[in-house]
Amino acid sequence: LDNLNGITGNIAAFGKGVMRTCWVKRDKFADLIPCDIPINLAIAVAWKTATQPSNSIPVYNCTSGSSNPLSWGQLEKIVFSAIRKYPFEGVVRYPGGGFSEYETTNKI
Repeated sequence: LDNLNGITGNIAAFGKGVMRTCWVKRDKFADLIPCDIPINLAIAVAWKTATQPSNSIPVYNCTSGSSNPLSWGQLEKIVFSAIRKYPFEGVVRYPGGGFSEYETTNKI
């Protein structure tokens, strides 16, 4: 891991047993993008800027959107399956818990 920002940190916390619940709606989409997609975009933008200079300021957007949607519920199944199959070293307690759709349940 390069960092613990965003969902990467949450997955690491679940894997170590530190985080037990996360308040999300399972049917909503997690707009996650594999790191190679924005890297490829940055390379393409650099090439275009170098080979086709322009006086205007272009704006580029990089989102997964509806092209390959992943719901929080699907992510929950994938993450917890992987955590159990490939356990982390030095866990604080057994990785468990999961996502909660209700704020009260999350706070308990």
